Amino acid sequence: MRETIALALLCLVITLASLGAVVATLLRGELFTMDGLLLAAICLTLAAIFFPFLLWLVSASPLREKLRRRSRSDQNRTKE
Repeated sequence: MRETIALALLCLVITLASLGAVVATLLRGELFTMDGLLLAAICLTLAAIFFPFLLWLVSASPLREKLRRRSRSDQNRTKE
């Protein structure tokens, strides 16, 4: 279970860092230079690889069951 959470966090960090680098390149006005285009392409490729894996981890793993159990127990506590 801990490995799944760690892997999900790693995928989230890599995805957010990649998208942040693209936004930073855009804000600096370097997007239309050769270096900026290559940086944006590499970062978007990394985000495209890790984000679907993150979605898969959350939707098809024991992490989802754990979140469901937690929400059910929270609902039961509020009913009582």
